[in-house]
Amino acid sequence: MMPHIIDELRRRGLLEQSTNLDELVANFSAPRVVYCGFDPTADSLHIGNVVPLLMLKRFQQFGHTPLVLVGGATGLIGDPSGKQNERTLNTEQTVAEWTAKIKQQVSAFVDFNATGNAAKVEKLPVGCSAATPFLQVCTRTAELLDTVVILIDNVDITRRVDRQA
Repeated sequence: MMPHIIDELRRRGLLEQSTNLDELVANFSAPRVVYCGFDPTADSLHIGNVVPLLMLKRFQQFGHTPLVLVGGATGLIGDPSGKQNERTLNTEQTVAEWTAKIKQQVSAFVDFNATGNAAKVEKLPVGCSAATPFLQVCTRTAELLDTVVILIDNVDITRRVDRQA
């Protein structure tokens, strides 16, 4: 008899504790859809995506169906990583191209052609297209405000140091 997915995850050290292990085992005794989301803020996944992708793979190997969700609006607003520069505002065409590349990369981990539990990839809708420019402006405004607060804090700290000297 094939081991249970929860037993496999525990054996690999990927599940340390659970509030109700018996209920978790019972829940995954029948095939389930498990999902993981990725934001298409670049044309490639990164090392931080490996563990979730391996988890999707394990679940598929145990008869569950992986559902890969690729964000819409997040890709348009851009990646705040580094915070050295403003976010790059991406076009819907760019995000669609990145989504296709991400699906190709994900296919190295999950099987989109499996019989009975083929993985699926879904591009989340961008949502109300009128809201996206608003979110892009809000995001840039918030980043600007963060910068202003940091500058004010630096000036305030300099004044305190000068007063104590």
